[in-house]
Amino acid sequence: MIEPFAPPELTDDMVATLEEFLPGGSLADGNGEALNAAITTALTQMEQRFAISARTPQSPEQFEALSAVRRAVQGGQLAWQLHQAGRSAN
Repeated sequence: MIEPFAPPELTDDMVATLEEFLPGGSLADGNGEALNAAITTALTQMEQRFAISARTPQSPEQFEALSAVRRAVQGGQLAWQLHQAGRSAN
């Protein structure tokens, strides 16, 4: 049986780090490139982690669930790329 996916808990450190990228934060820049890089890096790391997980033996149900998660992360990567392309076109 596949355990339900629980998203990682949002810690105070994560929130504090994110605030640094927002306007007025120490890592903020005019074009949001620091935030863009952080989001792109996070999505890439998630996709890599799930790709590595797919290499371990697992039941067919677990394989399907993991495949769905990987597709969702890849969809997030594509959506973010389209968002950034739309911003740069304006």
